[in-house]
Amino acid sequence: MLVCALVVNMSNTSFILHSVADELSLETVPAPLEVTTIISSKQLMGCCSTSNLRVRGLYSNDHISNPKTHTADLVAGLRENIPTPDTAKHWPHLAHLHNKIAPLQSCEISMPIGYNCADASEPIVKIRGGDNKPYAVQTALGWSIVGGLCNDNEQLYLTQKIIAHELTPNEMLDCLSDNLETDRYSVPASQNDSAFLNKTEENITCSDGHYTMPLPFKKRPTLPANREYALRRFRYLEKKLNSDPQLYEKYKEFMDDIISKGEAELSTSTERGWYIRRVQPTEAW
Repeated sequence: MLVCALVVNMSNTSFILHSVADELSLETVPAPLEVTTIISSKQLMGCCSTSNLRVRGLYSNDHISNPKTHTADLVAGLRENIPTPDTAKHWPHLAHLHNKIAPLQSCEISMPIGYNCADASEPIVKIRGGDNKPYAVQTALGWSIVGGLCNDNEQLYLTQKIIAHELTPNEMLDCLSDNLETDRYSVPASQNDSAFLNKTEENITCSDGHYTMPLPFKKRPTLPANREYALRRFRYLEKKLNSDPQLYEKYKEFMDDIISKGEAELSTSTERGWYIRRVQPTEAW
């Protein structure tokens, strides 16, 4: 499966999108993480892990066995920061590499590879620029360019500093206990946080035991058309349930239960083209 990957030298673990792991039918096990980043400390992240994943560069036949990789719902990345053949052509000392740099792909950024997979980031050849010019580096995944992107926006920054610690069951209980005991108002709220809290307190309602609250959008977003992606996910689920009668019965029982309780209902939205994410079997029980 073709994906855009980031080699992240400041992350001690590797991640892959939940949706990609599903499409690859990866075998995963629950693996909650305690994550520290440059802006937050020890945040609890519910995810799964897999150890049967291999990667290779677009122009390479050499596979790299990725160590333990954790699933994530979101991967941060700026497509504007992905080097292209034009990036190489822009710099005389790198122009000869333009046919070795992969063109920009349409697939989403979905896999940050951390330094727990050293084979992916180990330099084979390095071409220096000097005087604050970009340099090129060849790894087992191919050639890339660091710095010197050809765009007019000089305010694009992306920091991927991630320290993750996989929690044992006892540590998980301690972490949940600590979170429950922590005063959520002990950290000063930003103006946006305060505005959202005020909006929520003024507009939250309860009917028949169901709470309804406003979403914190500054303006209503236009959701992209994802019908084809939703259909692929549906066909994968259909195939999985048809091959496992026991899983099918559990899944059907779960869906019937939440529908009968009113926790899921047919959408009456007139906005066409966007389909909500299905419930994964691992999330259901």
